[in-house]
Amino acid sequence: EETSIEEAEAAVDAAQVEAVLQSDAEIPLKLNELCALNADAYAWLEIPGTGISQPILQSSIDDEYYLTHNAAKEEAEDGAIYTEKVNGKDFSSPNTVLYGHHMKDGSMFGCLDKYLDRDYFEKYNEVFLFTPEEKRTYHIIAAYEHPAEHILTSYDFSTTEGINDYLRQIPDFVADSGGVIQDETEITPPLLTLSTCTRNDKQKRCLVQGILVECEKKNQEE
Repeated sequence: EETSIEEAEAAVDAAQVEAVLQSDAEIPLKLNELCALNADAYAWLEIPGTGISQPILQSSIDDEYYLTHNAAKEEAEDGAIYTEKVNGKDFSSPNTVLYGHHMKDGSMFGCLDKYLDRDYFEKYNEVFLFTPEEKRTYHIIAAYEHPAEHILTSYDFSTTEGINDYLRQIPDFVADSGGVIQDETEITPPLLTLSTCTRNDKQKRCLVQGILVECEKKNQEE
């Protein structure tokens, strides 16, 4: 029997969620506490120096639920950082797409368009992604504006050929839009894509993409 969205909402203590989000605790501890409060939370994204430090959520009911709801499952204009079910929750997909609003105050993914400036791109190019089991480090290799297509269904990520075809196109996407790319870096899966709206064009998205460079498993004896 499927759970309705209303029933799922009722299970979260909003005050406790907010306390975790505002806490100065280490990210792995905050993530574990948040996962216990909201089962849709499963990872934490941090990009040092940018102000981005947010949990990642995925609704089992509605892929776009967190477009309009925060981590406490309250209706909220800024929503939350989220993924769709097609990506799963282990980041093994060839391309995991994280969605977030481009907020005018710079919150959520409001700073992604700054990556279109090479100086910013090179200064803040390290991305940390925490799960209960591991810490993943990505290096940002591309930032560009792209047509507002649904990437995960517009390209074939089910075969090695399809994946490689998409990866080969990224330098062209960058060149066509006047974006920024990390020169002389081989673009290999798994890819992490951060996606947000652009300031002026509803038909485009600002994408920032990184490749996995390190994966530290959590010590099970801790």
